[in-house]
Amino acid sequence: MKHLFAFIGISLWMAVLSAATLTPIQLLNPAGSTAGQAIISTGPSTAPAWSTPSLAAPGPIGNTTPSTGAFTALSATGAITPSSTAGIVGTTTNNNAAAGSVGEYVESQVSTVAITSGATINVTTISLTAGDWDLDGNCYYNAGAGASISAQACAVNTTSATLPAARLRTLYSYSGTTAVAQSAIAPTQRISIASTTTVYLIGFANYAGGTVTVDGIIRARRVR
Repeated sequence: MKHLFAFIGISLWMAVLSAATLTPIQLLNPAGSTAGQAIISTGPSTAPAWSTPSLAAPGPIGNTTPSTGAFTALSATGAITPSSTAGIVGTTTNNNAAAGSVGEYVESQVSTVAITSGATINVTTISLTAGDWDLDGNCYYNAGAGASISAQACAVNTTSATLPAARLRTLYSYSGTTAVAQSAIAPTQRISIASTTTVYLIGFANYAGGTVTVDGIIRARRVR
């Protein structure tokens, strides 16, 4: 009889074990968790708990050991300090920096723009987006037959048809000169703007007799 009871007891126990057998993943109780979480150790003093893993950024970003990596976009909230000898590599071909990037280049060239004696004119213009720019230019005055130029000037300015302060313009004066071709350079100056702005190449000439036209170039480079 004892053997019979023992057999029945073992059979019942095996049946219970068989019915309760689960694969390991099913042994985890998902209650209280959210998608993407894992059971993370919280240290030797408390039980593990559901938590979102904190993963290190891929690649060398954040590493203290020098390394290399390739990225389609990179932003920083602090200083980027390249090697003082290696620096940032420049372009190795005849292409252009993207709009908004350091090194962006904007230029306008024109030819034979008529100018009235004593008038200050816009030889040409460019449109610059917000940023910090260095600009310069050149005005090349062509004197027609019989024209005698006594003064000419060139500059860049954000105000239409207006020469800037004397330190920001080039002005040449002549006495009794029958001019042929005369050139005046617009000095390099910084223009720092918070929104899209038109910048003018300003020309000026005093002359007598004949006609005078001006060729011009204005160029800008985004420095930051």
